[in-house]
Amino acid sequence: MAGQNQTAQSAYKVQDCSSAVDQVLSTTKGRLLSVKPRENRCIVTVIVPHGEQRPEKIVVRVDYTNADNGQENGQ
Repeated sequence: MAGQNQTAQSAYKVQDCSSAVDQVLSTTKGRLLSVKPRENRCIVTVIVPHGEQRPEKIVVRVDYTNADNGQENGQ
C-alpha cells in the first residue's frame, strides 16, 4: 500500500517527544517530516521510502508515560 497515508497509535510510552522521534524512526526506518507536541502525547510524522515506488507518509501518536503527570508548565 505504498503511497497511502497511515495513522497509528504507538504501543510504547515515552518521557518526551525526542524519545518518541527516536522510537518511531528506529521502527519505521523513515525520515522525519514533523513532530507536534501535545498535552499528553507527541504526533510524529515520517516519510518511509519504498524503493522505486512513491514514499509513504506515516503519522504515529505516542503517549507520554504517567511519570510526567503534573510536571508540565512548572506545576
